[in-house]
Amino acid sequence: MPITFIEATKPAMTALEGIELNVFQRAALQRVLGSRFGLVQLPTGCGKTRLAAAAIRLLRGNGLLSGGDVVLVLSPRLVIREQIRREMEAVLGKGFMVVEVDSGEKLQNYLTLASTIGANSYLLVATPQLLVSAERRGLLQAARIAGLVLDEAHHTYTGDETSRVIEGLVRRVVDGGGFAIGLTATPTREALKLLGGSLLYSALSAYAMAEGVLVGRLTIRYTETKFECPPDVDPWRYEVPQRAEAYSKKILEALGGKVSCKVLVVAPNVSEADMLRDRLVEMMENDARALVRTAHYREEDPIDVIRWFRDTDRGILITVNMADIGFDVPDLEVLVLARRFTSPVAYTQVRGRVLRKPPNTEAGVRKAANGAVLVDLAGSSLEHEPTVPAVELGQLREGYEAFYSDLRGFHPIARRDIQTQVGELRDVVLDAAVLKGLEEPIIRSLMKKPRPHDGLVARLGSMGGEPATRCGFSGMHDPEATWYS
Repeated sequence: MPITFIEATKPAMTALEGIELNVFQRAALQRVLGSRFGLVQLPTGCGKTRLAAAAIRLLRGNGLLSGGDVVLVLSPRLVIREQIRREMEAVLGKGFMVVEVDSGEKLQNYLTLASTIGANSYLLVATPQLLVSAERRGLLQAARIAGLVLDEAHHTYTGDETSRVIEGLVRRVVDGGGFAIGLTATPTREALKLLGGSLLYSALSAYAMAEGVLVGRLTIRYTETKFECPPDVDPWRYEVPQRAEAYSKKILEALGGKVSCKVLVVAPNVSEADMLRDRLVEMMENDARALVRTAHYREEDPIDVIRWFRDTDRGILITVNMADIGFDVPDLEVLVLARRFTSPVAYTQVRGRVLRKPPNTEAGVRKAANGAVLVDLAGSSLEHEPTVPAVELGQLREGYEAFYSDLRGFHPIARRDIQTQVGELRDVVLDAAVLKGLEEPIIRSLMKKPRPHDGLVARLGSMGGEPATRCGFSGMHDPEATWYS
């Protein structure tokens, strides 16, 4: 009989009193404590950072960590370092010094401090790139690094030298009896190779929706876009004013002609992001300019724009490649895909932005009542929605470059006039309530045997209903089980 979570952690369970963990975090924590080396997949919004913090706290309680030991938490984006630090401080409590490291000098200072003042364990939150300079100066070899957490592990590989340093550090920490854990919503080939080749634990977003950890309902409003251009011309590699015009009208149609909710639009390139903003403002009421904003590298302070969007109760944020990691806006109501996605991993990543469980804000109350909405103008969901379970379980694996090049979008070759036609929107509703009556054998069968592909509705398994088609999910599994790819 498999060991239960309580049995596995009983000696140190008092160390987690007052720390709330959901069913997926508890199950994954059991696997982390049992192995201390590997990759954990949890869907966006299921609390990967809290899981890591709980594991670190229990590992210190079990005696694996002591005063003077260093745990490095690597985050590939500056924008989420602060989020990680706050969550770690909230969970870890006494005995830890949590530091957000933003320079090589600061990293060096705290590595030195840990070796000389050993009352606390030191948890340093840094970007992977900072490790390269530290390795060159021999700081990593001298420090007592007892643990390594790779947040968003699918983004770890950001260059050959950085990759080599991280690989060497993982080996050194694990060989020395420490722990190395990767966290991701979408396992990649490189992340799996780095961290043992298989998943310690994985969970489906469909099951997290059914359990109430994510939003309970997702409406996919999908259509396809047709271009009048020669077959050897890829319209997505160009800046196309006609596409921006057609998409502005379709977005406004989907929103009922006004900004009454919280909307994220993912555009094909920076120029079209600006075109979408200007046309939406022109077509709406006078106060729309304050409610429709862009966040991209040409903006003076895109992080400030994202903070505005996080705090507002209604508005439209248009971006290109900032809708992936670090975009933590739980009350996001509508996600608009105004560009093509060719990578199933990139699609799964961006899709996860709108699935977070809504908080008790004005926008969050609306989202709780109405569910989340994904408006797909380019037809990417037709291809990729049925593959989401395989991506999440690590069965459909891509390399870093394949998905990241798709995630960041194209820099257009040039502006080109291409006539664009956008079809009518059709709805599919993925409703967690539909799953409540399914028996476990049926659920397992759905997960293990992908159904025939013939359009989005057939792929997802129509349950009937007009005007939207109400569906169950194409896969689920027991959160207490371990699934290996």
